[in-house]
Amino acid sequence: MRRMYFLLSCLCLLFAQVQAQLQLTPTVLASAGGSAESGSLKLDWTAGETRTDAYASSSLQLGEGFHQGYLAVFVSVYEAPELDFDIQAFPNPAGQRLFLGTDSPEPLTFELISLDGKTVRSQPMSGYGAQMDISALPDALYLLRAVNRDGLLLKTFKILKSNF
Repeated sequence: MRRMYFLLSCLCLLFAQVQAQLQLTPTVLASAGGSAESGSLKLDWTAGETRTDAYASSSLQLGEGFHQGYLAVFVSVYEAPELDFDIQAFPNPAGQRLFLGTDSPEPLTFELISLDGKTVRSQPMSGYGAQMDISALPDALYLLRAVNRDGLLLKTFKILKSNF
């Protein structure tokens, strides 16, 4: 019996020693592939790996294939600076023209952006007021951005273009 305890303890020590030295690193044998790295971006690719699945339980996660996706999302919130002047855009909803105004002599640029992200109009304003012709635009919801000469976003308006 004593000998059995001795063998069992030796096996446990041997197993613990092997576990301490075991390191799993992802490797792949593929007909084609490569790896490229530039700054903080790294790209690994292989040919022939058409589909991978992932399985998970409460205590285990298993993924097929060599390339396991990892997505880190970082969200930052832009906070507009405190303005010591007023910026206006009227009327809203607008049909033919949009009137832009401010009580600051600072030159501004107004950009009218469609909801798919395309800039459809850009209007510089060097005085206290300007007009933007929107008669040729289709009826839709647009974003109007007021930007200073340094490119800093000062204010955003939601503008409804409607020929009522």
